[in-house]
Amino acid sequence: MSIKTWTQNLLTAKTVLFRGAAFTTFSASLFWVICLMLTNNAREDYFDKEGDDTGKYGQVVTMDYDVKGQGKA
Repeated sequence: MSIKTWTQNLLTAKTVLFRGAAFTTFSASLFWVICLMLTNNAREDYFDKEGDDTGKYGQVVTMDYDVKGQGKA
């Protein structure tokens, strides 16, 4: 092995930093995709119901709304 081929295979600080940044970006994007998949799975399992309990436009539930003393000066 000659000196020329040995020095061509050495890594510089620039290449190490770029490889580290690329790996960090890749792993962060994979983590983000996995979090999105888990969130969608949790929504499907726990929050999606068969019936729509949100009500219609204009309906107001007043059972828990207490307004004693409102509007008095």
